[in-house]
Amino acid sequence: MKPAGTPGPPQINSRLVLQGILFVLITGIGWEDLPQELKFGSGMTCWRRLRDWQAAGAFEQIH
Repeated sequence: MKPAGTPGPPQINSRLVLQGILFVLITGIGWEDLPQELKFGSGMTCWRRLRDWQAAGAFEQIH
């Protein structure tokens, strides 16, 4: 999570972001087309978190 006092909006819950990532990967829609009303965060947020998790080896650890 983002430290208190850090500028910008609060960080989106990781579970919601993961749901957004899975929604994009399963449906095949573009990241920019992720519906905001689903509350998964923006497509860019999901894409960045996926990139960061991949770079950190999170999916290899889960597997």
